[in-house]
Amino acid sequence: MARRADKRNSIAGDCFEAAARRLMEMEVPKNVTVHLVHGLVTGSIGTRVEGLRFTHGWLEVAGADAKNRLAVDYSNGRKIAMPATLYYLIGDIREEETIRYTQASMRKRLLEFRHFGPWEGAPAAHQDPVPNRRRCAP
Repeated sequence: MARRADKRNSIAGDCFEAAARRLMEMEVPKNVTVHLVHGLVTGSIGTRVEGLRFTHGWLEVAGADAKNRLAVDYSNGRKIAMPATLYYLIGDIREEETIRYTQASMRKRLLEFRHFGPWEGAPAAHQDPVPNRRRCAP
């Protein structure tokens, strides 16, 4: 398998690819729900994307109690896990600006679009730091 480029210092990042690949590799137990989530986030203070609204991808995991979701972000070689409510607060993420995919619906989109996302377009106005980005990786 080809080596992936180190995206830690890239503005483009690898969030869509990292989240999709992780979900493809998972064996999800019946009592657990895992969704790939595409949405808009606001860049954190002190980063190169501070204040920008841009598209992003991550996973959300929930047990039988779907209220207590865990957001897991595998972008740029990291693994950041925290309660989804905190993740949404930090990233200024709005539920209505997210789209969720199951493993099956994600696989369908991957085959249909032949890239890692975003697939539906942005749900609201934003300032993507990488204009006209369609693919997360060549």
